[in-house]
Amino acid sequence: MKFNRIHGQPRADLGQFGVFHQTKSQSDLSRVKAKSEEELARDIADDPDFSNEAEDWYVNAELIMPTPKRLLSLRLDSDIIDWFKGQGPGYQTRMNAVLRAFVKQAGRRRV
Repeated sequence: MKFNRIHGQPRADLGQFGVFHQTKSQSDLSRVKAKSEEELARDIADDPDFSNEAEDWYVNAELIMPTPKRLLSLRLDSDIIDWFKGQGPGYQTRMNAVLRAFVKQAGRRRV
């Protein structure tokens, strides 16, 4: 099994036939690390994905530590599975996020 490193952590991807294959990082971290603070600030200001963010966006950020996942066998309607899978890789993570949002909202109504 081969691993590459993403954010300092080993990562392996499961291929189409259940075989792990190495993925190549598309980040050029050495180029980013070589930039000055001014260059980084300019790049952030020029980034269209960051243009509408407030300067103090991080003030209300909430640290959420990941919790260990539990294996569960679950039967779902085919169209539900197809829709989530159709959104691309990470469909199980998105399903978990939808369920978490539902539980959080339901908890608010029980007051």
